[in-house]
Amino acid sequence: MIADLLSLVSSFIVNIISTLGYPGITVLMALESTCIPIPSEIIMPFSGYLVFLEKLSFFSVVLWGTIGNLIGSIIAYLAGFYGGRPLIKKYGRYIFISEGELAHAQDWFEKYGSVSVLFSRMLPVVRTRRRDAARRAAISLPMITSFLRSAPGFMKIAVRP
Repeated sequence: MIADLLSLVSSFIVNIISTLGYPGITVLMALESTCIPIPSEIIMPFSGYLVFLEKLSFFSVVLWGTIGNLIGSIIAYLAGFYGGRPLIKKYGRYIFISEGELAHAQDWFEKYGSVSVLFSRMLPVVRTRRRDAARRAAISLPMITSFLRSAPGFMKIAVRP
């Protein structure tokens, strides 16, 4: 069952990128960054394969993948800023974020501060769970600071081997 689901998701990603090229990469990376379970671990390696085949440019793949991540992060940030805890309490179960996980993320960000955005953005599992839970909890972190500290993580995701 998991293999079938992974195969379906992989086929979807490959078809989107094959059909749309750079805009497809941007949209898929934006969706991944908003906590929709579309794995960048499939998006970017396939894009890299197309770079190898000289169908896409390395620089453009990195650029559009990074822009997609930034767009998705802005959407997630705004959802947290305007929706906050009430949004998670009402809809968190649909995106697999429990109140306990939200409280844990809140404590973690209060303990380590805004620098934790930089490091959490670079770790695959932590990247999605900590950052998105924290943003949706409306942690008081200025938007520009959040994105500047996230930028190295965006680039890492875009160029990972």
